Amino acid sequence: MVSLPRTGLRRTICATPNGSTRALADASGSLTDSYDYDAFWVLLNSSGDTENAYRYTGEQLDPSLDQYYLRARYYDQSSGRFTQIDTWMGHNSNPITLHKYLYGNADPVTYTDPTGKFSLGSISVAQSINAVLTTASVVGTGFELYGYASGNKEVSAENVGWTAIILLSGPAVGKVLKGAAAIRAGKALEAAAKSGNLGKLILTSGRTSEVVLRRFIPGGSKNSFKPSANIASGYKYQFKIGETTVEFKWHAPDLAAAKKFPDSNSGSIWTAQIKIGRKLLGADGKLYSRPSNETHIPIDIF
Repeated sequence: MVSLPRTGLRRTICATPNGSTRALADASGSLTDSYDYDAFWVLLNSSGDTENAYRYTGEQLDPSLDQYYLRARYYDQSSGRFTQIDTWMGHNSNPITLHKYLYGNADPVTYTDPTGKFSLGSISVAQSINAVLTTASVVGTGFELYGYASGNKEVSAENVGWTAIILLSGPAVGKVLKGAAAIRAGKALEAAAKSGNLGKLILTSGRTSEVVLRRFIPGGSKNSFKPSANIASGYKYQFKIGETTVEFKWHAPDLAAAKKFPDSNSGSIWTAQIKIGRKLLGADGKLYSRPSNETHIPIDIF
């Protein structure tokens, strides 16, 4: 859902198999907006005037730059290139990966680059991370990510955080990660949090969105949030990656916080609390031991 804060209107996202927003629909199911793109994400045609930043492959378009935010770097769809140099060294056996600005190995129909570091095809010949995680022969090597050194091999859990493990896999994670693989994924998750990459994956200018958070939640997870007199609605999901407990919670403004702390995030807007183990992610990308206004992260509701 796309929520328009100033009007209270909501729109349902109609997406293609690759996650691209092709249309928005109102509560009656009538289409209010539509989008057509070329292979390199250039918007060819559009209709409607709903404010919506989530476009091609569901990624966020920065309206001030007219470029897509892909976590490590920004992507300029008009040139088909990233605007900053790639920090990943590439792989000599695949020369095209040595290009420092190229998107998706110059083949955006086949490859995606949601981390801003490397194309998904760099992990496996499988066309998507879901295929990687559900192919038994690849799962074991996929989790070698954690042991790879930056630049010496194709990817590094330190560099890409847990994107390759969780963000891109969606519901498949909860069904696939078991035993040693789940424990190693949890360690990679913890490493990403300690290295500071977690904020880069979840936050954009100190904010997050429901779309982003839901990508992390394993299929079958139940919403355990209970409305109260102070908080009318919200969501709460708790799950484990190996030995690491993860909790995502986001809710409407807290009336009690509004009275006690009138200028607080929690008391005035929808906020998210992201807990990894015993640490809380702050809007500044840092991890904290105790809750505060900083750990109540503004969230866009969809």
